[in-house]
Amino acid sequence: MKARAMIITALLTAGLGIGAASTPVNASSWHKGSPKFLVGSWRTKRYNFQHHKYRDHFFASNRGFAMVFGRGNGFGVTKSMKYKYLGNRTYKLVNHYSSGGYGNTTVKLSKNKKVLHLRGDKHLFYKISNKTAQY
Repeated sequence: MKARAMIITALLTAGLGIGAASTPVNASSWHKGSPKFLVGSWRTKRYNFQHHKYRDHFFASNRGFAMVFGRGNGFGVTKSMKYKYLGNRTYKLVNHYSSGGYGNTTVKLSKNKKVLHLRGDKHLFYKISNKTAQY
């Protein structure tokens, strides 16, 4: 009787251990805040647009991101942010604005983590500071 109880206990323990080991892990889940590498100030090189020189700026903190275009317009005030790793140094960023709307963009990072390419923008952004809002 004792032997039978010990065998059943051993089988149940082994079964629970196998079940715990096969639990799937979702590496592409959403995370709150901003990826650590992204926090700081980024800007483009100067470029010409309609006979004027411009430079775009991209700022990121743990709370969200903002972009100011050289021509004076940009995004709204951020309430919160989340991000998801898509693979191959590419991230999807989603902002929740204080006004109630949402904005998202996809960024691809260079291997040395110093150059950023935003989807929809033909200019590359270069990291200028680990602090936010450095012109």
